[in-house]
Amino acid sequence: MTLPPVMTAAFRTLCLATALAALLAPPASADEPERPPPKTAKREADRHFKTGVRLFDEGKYSEALAEFEQAYALESHPLVLYNLAAAHRALSQYAQAVEFYNRFLVEGKGVVRARQLARGERELAEVLRLIAKIDVTTTPEGAVVSVDGREVGPSPLDQPLILGPGDHVVSAMLAGHEPAERAIRVAAGDTLAVALSLARRTEVRPPEVRSVETEPDTEPAAVITRPPPGRHFTISASFATNAIESDSTGAPVIGIAYTFGDRVSLGVEAVLVAYSAVPELRVRLFGDGLSLHLIAAAPISFTDGEDSDPFVAGAGGLGLRYRAHDRFSLRAEAWVSYAGSERGTTIPAMAGAELWF
Repeated sequence: MTLPPVMTAAFRTLCLATALAALLAPPASADEPERPPPKTAKREADRHFKTGVRLFDEGKYSEALAEFEQAYALESHPLVLYNLAAAHRALSQYAQAVEFYNRFLVEGKGVVRARQLARGERELAEVLRLIAKIDVTTTPEGAVVSVDGREVGPSPLDQPLILGPGDHVVSAMLAGHEPAERAIRVAAGDTLAVALSLARRTEVRPPEVRSVETEPDTEPAAVITRPPPGRHFTISASFATNAIESDSTGAPVIGIAYTFGDRVSLGVEAVLVAYSAVPELRVRLFGDGLSLHLIAAAPISFTDGEDSDPFVAGAGGLGLRYRAHDRFSLRAEAWVSYAGSERGTTIPAMAGAELWF
């Protein structure tokens, strides 16, 4: 999803004016580091803020983030929190984006306009639809939890981890125990529970030779089953035959389909020799790498030997799919098709391959 600009030109001008008028430099205490004079701090904060907006508009999100952080360090205004959230969102750093959106909505009440708060609420809701929530527990408690090598904090965590779609590694470390980790794959909207058990270390090993062991959980984390992220179109090629008359029938078949979510796909296949089109609905019943799906179809024949009158049949059956790669899978199916008393029943069977896009 393309992130909207931080501000429109008119709204940017308004926000900058509001920021400059509302920014107040907090007095420095004796324990605080020396800060620039108030007017100098405001000018510097304004310069960093404007530079950050320009860089964001140019698609340089990391550079924009650094400028917004510097602006907020000089003058902590809620509008800068909004732009920090937008920059983290553009960088797919969803946990940080959620944090800054929430801070903006709390600190911005009574300071920024209601329509800007409403915009922040809408964008926060959009981010929450993009992320997965992971509840992490450790045995024993107190272990330091990390995600993809980034330390999060000791267990029990105050709130679920917020992760973007894809593959992640959740790990935990505790003094006197062996580290534990779990690889997970999540998609937008997922909620998972990950329990890590850390075995007590029975002997002290030098750091250079210490092995890292993962103690398996009694209930492994569920594997999420779905098409590869961002790949919902499939192009297929297969060979089909009537199982009742397999010695005298057979034809190549090509097709295209689109998958909705992780279970349902709609598509159409064309039988090249028999001049038939087959609209199809497939529903995955269970399985991941190897899955079983239900098929409902309505074969439309445009020629039937010497009889050139088209006819429509009804069909249903089961199929197996083996996903050898995130872009390639193998598929085998068998149906029962009925076209009325005049044409009777056939049992189409086919096997072929699919490419995912």
